[in-house]
Amino acid sequence: MPTPVTSRRWEQARAVTGVALIALVVVVALWLSNRYRLVSDWTHASANELSPPTRALLAGLADRVSISISAPSRGLPRAQLEARRDAFERALPNIRFRIIDPRVEPDLAQRLDVSPLYHGRVEYNGRAEVTKDISEQGLVNALLRVSQPGRRWVAYLEGHRERDLLGRANHDLGLFGAELEKRGLSARPVNLAQGAAIPANAAALVVAAPATPLLELERAAIERYLDAGGNLLWLAEPGASETGLLAERFGVGLIDGTVVTPPSASFPGLAPSVTLVSRYTDHAITSDFRQITLFPTATGLEAPNVRSGFTVTALLTTDKRSWVEAELTDAAPAYDLGVDVAGPVVLGIALEGVERSSNGPVPKQTPQRVIILADADFLSNRYLANQGNLPLGLRTIDWLAPRRDTVALTAITPPDASLALRGWALQSVAFFALLGFPALLAIAGFVIHWRRRRL
Repeated sequence: MPTPVTSRRWEQARAVTGVALIALVVVVALWLSNRYRLVSDWTHASANELSPPTRALLAGLADRVSISISAPSRGLPRAQLEARRDAFERALPNIRFRIIDPRVEPDLAQRLDVSPLYHGRVEYNGRAEVTKDISEQGLVNALLRVSQPGRRWVAYLEGHRERDLLGRANHDLGLFGAELEKRGLSARPVNLAQGAAIPANAAALVVAAPATPLLELERAAIERYLDAGGNLLWLAEPGASETGLLAERFGVGLIDGTVVTPPSASFPGLAPSVTLVSRYTDHAITSDFRQITLFPTATGLEAPNVRSGFTVTALLTTDKRSWVEAELTDAAPAYDLGVDVAGPVVLGIALEGVERSSNGPVPKQTPQRVIILADADFLSNRYLANQGNLPLGLRTIDWLAPRRDTVALTAITPPDASLALRGWALQSVAFFALLGFPALLAIAGFVIHWRRRRL
C-alpha cells in the first residue's frame, strides 16, 4: 500500500501537472488568437457588424476603398472607432481604414484634411470627400457620393477675362477645378454673351473676377438663374469693374482699394498686400476650421443693406491692424484718416435664403446660398497650396452645393435589449445575489476543506 507520504506526493504531482496543462492551454490559445482571427456575432440585431445596406454597397465596389478618421490615441471613442474599423475590414478585407491622431501625425492629418478631431475622409477611384459624420451612416453616405458621383456641374462665367477653372496659368483656377472633379463636380464654362444658358443641373455658378462689365443680357441670364434659386460663388478683386449686380441683388458692396497689413503684423518676407486670416466666424463652412488662409491681393466687403429674405454672415475678417488702402503704391503703406478704411475688414460674406414666420426667419428646406469672397487669387494655381486655401475653398463649395443623395440605415431593435423584473422575481434575484451566492461559496469552501482533512 502506498504510504501517506507517497499519496501526498502523488497528489502534489497531479496538481502541478494540472496547473501546467492549464497554463499550456492558455499559452496555445493566446498564440492561436494572435495568429488567427475568428469573430462571430450572436446578437439579435448583429450589433457588432455593418448593416445589410452597407455590406451590399461594399460588395458592389470593384476598386479599393480608403477611409481615414482623426481621433485621439486613447479613450473610449478610439476603442469604438477601432471596433467600427474591424467591422468594415470584415465586410471588405482589402479596405484601407486608418485612425489618425492629429497630435501624433499632424502633417498626415493636414494633408488628408482631417486635422480637427473626429473628421473622416473617404476615398474611392481617385475621388475623395471629407465628412464630419463618422458614424457608419455618415461614412457610407460619403462613400456612396464618391463612388456614384453622377453628372454634377459647376458652371463658371467666361468672356470677360475671368479666372479659368480649367486653366493652367498662374492666375487661373485649374488646380482648384481638378480638386472639384475629384469630388464629383465637373467645371463647365458658359459664355452668356453668345446666348448660352446656365445649365439647369448646375450645382453652383462661379463668377471669378470679371475684368470687364457684364452685358445687360448676361446680367439678365444670371438674374433668371438666381430667381430660380441657383447658388452663386462670386470672387472679387481690387478695382473690380462689375459690382452693380452684387449691390442691387444682395446689397453687398466692394470697398475701393486693397487690404494691407503693417509689416510688423505680417510674416517676414510677405508684401503688405498679403493678408493672413486665422480667425473665422462660427458658420457651417468654418466650423472647426483652424488653418491659416492667405489672400494675396484682397479688397474689402460691406453689406449695409442686405436684401430681405437672406441671413448674412461675415465669414472672414482681417486683423484690426489691417485697413483698406485707397491707392496702393510701391511706397510703404500708411493709414490716412478720412481716405483709407480702417480694419478689421470683411473678406468673405455668406448669404442664405430664409423664410419668414411668426417666430422669425427660418432656413428653407433647400435654401439658396451665395458666397462672396474679396480675393480670387487665393484659389489660383499659384497660391492654392498655401496653408488652408484649398481646404477653405472646398468647404465653400461643399456648403454651396451639398450632396443630398444618401442611404438610410434603419436600426434593428433587439427584443432582449432590456430586462424588466417585478415583484417576487426581483426579490429572488436580490436574495440570491446578496445571500444565496455567498452561502454557496462558503459551503463549497467547507466541503473542500473537510475532504482535504480526511486525506
